[in-house]
Amino acid sequence: MKIIIYIYLFIFILLINSANALNYEQEFQVINKETNIDIIINFDGKQDFNFYLDLPRDVNEINVFLDNKENNFEVIKSEFGNIVNIRGNAKEIKINYNSKSYIEHTSKNYFTAEINSLINAELKIKVILPEG
Repeated sequence: MKIIIYIYLFIFILLINSANALNYEQEFQVINKETNIDIIINFDGKQDFNFYLDLPRDVNEINVFLDNKENNFEVIKSEFGNIVNIRGNAKEIKINYNSKSYIEHTSKNYFTAEINSLINAELKIKVILPEG
């Protein structure tokens, strides 16, 4: 019995696809009261992936490019927020969407939700704020 469990565990470990990216960048550009979000993920080679991206409630549309080819993914709305399930096979993923609620501005300060890496990689973040 133990041997069968170990065999299943070994097969399970072999089937797990750990998506490790070489480069993972997020750019947030605040223009007036809206934020344009760009996410770029580069892999070493073609990679299978399947992950969920949490989106602010006001996001209705998302642009996803897999190796520079646009793919349509549906934004799933719920009472807890919006998500999109991004899956496929590519060397590069580009994601773009706009939100009025992603970065909040009060007085001289800007705030955002916690930013987590979608994939096991070093995350580079760039924030472009309006002048002044």
